Amino acid sequence: MPALHVLFPVDFTPHCRLVTNVVAAFARRFGAEVTILHALDLPPGAYADWMAFVNLVDLESIKAHMRRQLEWFGREQFAGVNVNRVLVDGSAGPAIAEYAKLRGADVVMMPTRGLNKFRELLLGSVTAHVLHEAECPVWTEAHSAIEAEPAAEFRKVLCAVDLSASTEGVLRWAKRLADGYGATLRTVHVLERGGAEAEMSARQRWSAFAGGGDVEIRAGHVSDEICAAAKQHGSDLVVIGRGAIRGKLGRFRGHAQAIIRKSPCAVWSV
Repeated sequence: MPALHVLFPVDFTPHCRLVTNVVAAFARRFGAEVTILHALDLPPGAYADWMAFVNLVDLESIKAHMRRQLEWFGREQFAGVNVNRVLVDGSAGPAIAEYAKLRGADVVMMPTRGLNKFRELLLGSVTAHVLHEAECPVWTEAHSAIEAEPAAEFRKVLCAVDLSASTEGVLRWAKRLADGYGATLRTVHVLERGGAEAEMSARQRWSAFAGGGDVEIRAGHVSDEICAAAKQHGSDLVVIGRGAIRGKLGRFRGHAQAIIRKSPCAVWSV
């Protein structure tokens, strides 16, 4: 199996640096190569009068400064990992999604930028754009106002399944992660309308994916119930499906950002 290619977008903020150990630990555990990418986004108005802007601003000096920052970012944490460092021009969200697609990134790992109580209500615009546009799995840290380094190892994985056509791929990724970390794996399915008949139907559909394995059936609002299950079981990683823009949309397309925003732990969205 070829090595995974991890795309790690960085903006050099302390918040971004907090997740560096998680990315480095993932790369070592799964034998992955990492591309650390910084998107240099020019200030508003720069393109309105380009000649005036370049006459006033030493753009090459700015780029040289950013390249130096990029060269030294995570040196200690990524020691021994195959790392590429890339500086691109453009708005961060589109630049990350485009690079991931064109360069064949297998996964994107990035923070969510929850910096205060108000920001807990929203995902950062860059993260939201990447979640919407990227075609590969995306890891996001727990979305919290607390500035703390997230855990780099995972011991309890919760995989939330919607029993759509995408479930098999989501389960495959969850099992790969659980096996790689030596973690336990628990699965949950949420019914928006409960009842014995609905639960029996869900279990019958589940058996086609899991060959009769166990699944926890809950009823209620999807994002609330998945996050409640993660808290109840002490999960330190949640795996969900978020659908694909050009493919068949899973039910989680409408819930993925809410799950990531409310989750008590990191989330892999597939």
